[in-house]
Amino acid sequence: MKLFNYLPTIAELDNKNQLKLKVRNNPLRKLWNQLKLTHSAEKLKFEIINKYKLQITTKTLENYIYKNTLSLNVAKVLIDFSNSYETWNELFEDMEAISFRNSEGGKTQWITLPKEITPDLLYFTGALRDGNVNLTSGRVFIAQKSNKKWLHTKIKPIFQRLFGITPTIDEKAIIYSFPVAYFLIAVLEHPPGKQNKWKTPSWISGLSINSKALYMKGYFDAEGTTNPKRMKISISQSWYRNEIAPSLVDIKRFLNEIGIKSSLEGPYRRNKNWSFMSNVVVYCKENPTNGIIFFEKIGCDHSDKITSLIKIYNACQSQLADSHNPAQG
Repeated sequence: MKLFNYLPTIAELDNKNQLKLKVRNNPLRKLWNQLKLTHSAEKLKFEIINKYKLQITTKTLENYIYKNTLSLNVAKVLIDFSNSYETWNELFEDMEAISFRNSEGGKTQWITLPKEITPDLLYFTGALRDGNVNLTSGRVFIAQKSNKKWLHTKIKPIFQRLFGITPTIDEKAIIYSFPVAYFLIAVLEHPPGKQNKWKTPSWISGLSINSKALYMKGYFDAEGTTNPKRMKISISQSWYRNEIAPSLVDIKRFLNEIGIKSSLEGPYRRNKNWSFMSNVVVYCKENPTNGIIFFEKIGCDHSDKITSLIKIYNACQSQLADSHNPAQG
């Protein structure tokens, strides 16, 4: 399934005008040829440069129009000037890579951003709930203090497949990339910073239940816990207001769609960072089908949590089998 065109939003976020695109075919050529039908080309270049304060020469502007490497800001300016907003879709279709020009020098890093909603992107979207996106430094990370193995075996390969970047890993899997940070803010619809103000991306609700299950798996692996003694599975999330985190309200709804009954609990005050913690809880002792469906339809890729989840799954199967085969007197 295709992602929506996030380039206009990324262009707005790029307030330093540092992003460049590589495209297969530059649609600005066609746009420019249309403009030249009613304008003098040289006068038009000066008018656009002066109107939008581009701080480039007419030769540079011409290069961006005719070559297959172009400034995203120049593309935005030409699209705005001509009111040819369909050109955004042509740019998106033809985009091969994106880079952030380092004004301090250094090697340019070209990034391939996703254009499709893939299993990796769905899982990553959930896993980022224990993460952060910083637009000041271009830093993106997913944290996991208790288990670096998950970061190495699951999160690192996803970073590599989605963006072609290998993260550094300590207690967090971290990359520094403005294109990736802009992409995540645009596509996941999250405000920059900590996740206690993040809601569920709007496009998740329209996906199939199998796609929602992948999102929930990433969320569970990042923020979930299991308690085999109490036969309980839960996912936690903090929220900046004294109410249950909206993302957990959505998780409860997605669980219900897959046939799992759950409860919302909280919020509880967390004085440490002035936020409120809430939980969506799946009780399996009272309803063993909950644990079976959770394991079979959502599952877990976290090496610590999978062991406890298997214990709950096996106990639910035994309990259900016993209820169907009562002892004969």
